[in-house]
Amino acid sequence: MTVVTPNTDAGPSIERSLRLSFMGDWGHANFHRVLGYLGMHVLVRSGPHTKFAIWNGDGFAGNLRAVAYGEADVTLTTPASWATMATDGLGPYSSEPLPELRALGVLPHRDRVIFTVRADTNITSFADLREHSGPLRIATSSPESTSYVGLAVDQVLRRSGIPPEEIEARGGKLLFRGGSWECIKLLESGQADAVFHEAMMTPPWQQMAKNQPMNFLAVEDSVLDEVWNEYRWPRADIPEGQFEGLDEPVPTLDFSDWLVLCRSDMPDDVAYLLTWALVTQRAGIDKYYEHIPVERSPLWYPIDPHALGKAAIQLHPGAAQLYDELGLRDA
Repeated sequence: MTVVTPNTDAGPSIERSLRLSFMGDWGHANFHRVLGYLGMHVLVRSGPHTKFAIWNGDGFAGNLRAVAYGEADVTLTTPASWATMATDGLGPYSSEPLPELRALGVLPHRDRVIFTVRADTNITSFADLREHSGPLRIATSSPESTSYVGLAVDQVLRRSGIPPEEIEARGGKLLFRGGSWECIKLLESGQADAVFHEAMMTPPWQQMAKNQPMNFLAVEDSVLDEVWNEYRWPRADIPEGQFEGLDEPVPTLDFSDWLVLCRSDMPDDVAYLLTWALVTQRAGIDKYYEHIPVERSPLWYPIDPHALGKAAIQLHPGAAQLYDELGLRDA
């Protein structure tokens, strides 16, 4: 296990004691790790009675709402660019925009929404999927959950002319699970024919592609244009060679990067200290992942300090000050 100890001889400090509440992931993954590291730096650079706690979260809409409603002070969410839905009141936030959210930084995480079907179905495109008359069992996440995966899959299917109701009318099913590994297990056990999900760098995806011939479906340009225009969801390719048998790039939705964020009313010195830790002590975060080949790592290391401040939503003033002092923001 990598043990990182902070250097307390340098950097900003806060004399008063702080009590901070963070919201991470479901308890044992990347967001908890990053927040624990940031909390460590705050702990040793603030008053003697400082405390911080990390709550479990979903990493998606639940984390954003927790910060916006004052239930947590700091959180991470993914994909980073999708936070604009919350601040601008788009999609699921149309009736409850969260304009008070502010960014502290963006950590590099390369991911995509993947639409993959067993090769023996002979479905190689969304056009084939539209014409497929037989039952198809698709493992994914529910659009009714706080997961952005379910929302993304639901919108792509509907805009591709294959609404979930049509899949069910043909005798198929949408099998709702939480994580991609749960969906992959359904396919490997013969209970599903397709997996529509994220986390392309994780071992279950790699193993599935080795064990079972799969077709990876390219999302049609018209659909990618529609969701960009309505929700500001960017597009990106699944790279050639990402999976066994994938010999060309596959266009789909980008699902990249982790956004570290807070509320606009966080004290400037606290936001500055958190951002200082994120930027100047980033090598400690890299160390958690350097044992993993970078193309298979949840974090794309080494972290580029010039990219950390390029958030899709407004930076907190304390964070902006730090990036400006270090010359890491474009004029």
